[in-house]
Amino acid sequence: MLCPYRLIMIAGQMFNVAQKLSELAQRYPDKDALVFPELHGRTLTYQTLNFSKLAMNVNRLANAFHSLGLAKGDRVVVMVPISIELYLVLIALLKMGVIAVFIDPWVGREQMARCCQLTEPKAFIGVFKAHLLRLFSPAIRQIPIQIVTRGPALLGETKLENLLRAGISEFETVSVSEEDPALITFTTGSTGIPKGAQRTHGFLMAQHEVLSAHLGFSPSDIDLPSLPVFVLNNLANGITSVFPLMNPLKPSETNPAWVVHQIKEFKVTTSAGSPAFFWPIAQYCLAHNIKLESIRAIFTGGAPVRPELIEALTEILPNGTAHVVYGSTEAEPISMINAQDILNETAQLIKEGQGNCVGKPVEEIDVRIIKISDAPINFTNWESLSQPAGPIGEIVVTGLHVNKTYYKNPEAVRENKFQDDQGRIWHRTGDTGYFDAKGRLWLMGRVKNRVIRAGQELHSLQIEPVVDQLDFVERSALIGVPDAKLGERAVLIVKAKEKNFFKRFPSERTWRKQIETLCQQKNFPMDEIHFCKKIPVDPRHNAKIEYSKLRQWYSA
Repeated sequence: MLCPYRLIMIAGQMFNVAQKLSELAQRYPDKDALVFPELHGRTLTYQTLNFSKLAMNVNRLANAFHSLGLAKGDRVVVMVPISIELYLVLIALLKMGVIAVFIDPWVGREQMARCCQLTEPKAFIGVFKAHLLRLFSPAIRQIPIQIVTRGPALLGETKLENLLRAGISEFETVSVSEEDPALITFTTGSTGIPKGAQRTHGFLMAQHEVLSAHLGFSPSDIDLPSLPVFVLNNLANGITSVFPLMNPLKPSETNPAWVVHQIKEFKVTTSAGSPAFFWPIAQYCLAHNIKLESIRAIFTGGAPVRPELIEALTEILPNGTAHVVYGSTEAEPISMINAQDILNETAQLIKEGQGNCVGKPVEEIDVRIIKISDAPINFTNWESLSQPAGPIGEIVVTGLHVNKTYYKNPEAVRENKFQDDQGRIWHRTGDTGYFDAKGRLWLMGRVKNRVIRAGQELHSLQIEPVVDQLDFVERSALIGVPDAKLGERAVLIVKAKEKNFFKRFPSERTWRKQIETLCQQKNFPMDEIHFCKKIPVDPRHNAKIEYSKLRQWYSA
């Protein structure tokens, strides 16, 4: 069966995803589109924008941007934190056919400069702090148009709030094709050519259709999104987005009391976020005997989700269900599984070391397991990629909502993509995994983080969930260390729950012995076990372990 997006394409009526906003402004003019919290001392207030005013301000900005010289195909660096202004800017750029370039603020000043040199942006839109980079970066200073949000303007800069005071006139949505770029997102890497995932307008439409079909959102929902991709989908569906009171750069440090207050105040029905975002909320609700009666569905992912989190969410959602969503920057979503299936079937298997089950793939995507390789794939036929004995391999995906390329980075394309004999572009997720007898996908870890010890492959999601069940373990991480005899030594880094050094130190010998015994029982050879104060996690979700930093720590 063809999805609606494909019917649009076949009919030759491809339209800009921003066109949906104009339609929704007529259908739901007075309905809140965006609700953003602002904390003043102990008082929580909100900045709100309904769909009619959202469309009006988008038209204002599109006209203003056009008068400044921006046109279809131009690239604009956007360094605006999650806010109402961010989505006004983004939708205005999409409406114009202008390409928004997003650079994660934690990539570093030098890498930001490389991103700017690579994309040759015509404009730079950011908060005052981001504009201070002009003082240190010639690449940013050379960008012709400088627009500042929420702060004073330096010499030669234009304030976004002034553009929002311009007269109102309809800006005709620019016609775009399926392959026209819409967004470029630079997320990782500190050296070399930046790796920017390029999303086309066709990709955004396909992703919108898939998310809408499988998350089951409707215009009657009130969503609490902590992940930006869901806000754009909400706007295209006529759903109110109530932003949680949080620092998007530190979701694990969110004050759960305020978020629970927001959920209760707005009668939130759905929410999406990382495991690190939901864990403190679940613990707070359990500690205070709070039930989130209004919520019907929670979606979490972006990192391995422990069964303990699903158990906690199930306890506090009397009328709702938690779901685990598996995906990546290049392909979201890939698969899904609900709490009932996890608690009834897969939770115990996860704890026993069989990996992390992420459910069955969505029907709009093709998923295959190929043999693991650290080298780029030179496709000849599928038989050449068939894996050797054993079910674990690398997960590869293809589909309309799978990113096909990286911006001006042929090396990244060569390493992460390949084309099959039908002309389809496949994305290498970099994850290892396998399918079980029921067609469910199980993750085992990252290809680059597997440990090959004396010919035996060890995967992080085999070992870590097993060790994490020990009552003194807060979190564990498996790394490989080069060894002349074994190839790699298997080293386990453990963060203990006990934070008092004087209490912890005498216990470490006992703890180490327990871990060694457990690993022997599971046939997980472990050469070294070390205890540490902190296990580093990714800045985006505060949930994925940064194994490269652990290897650096070990080698230091």
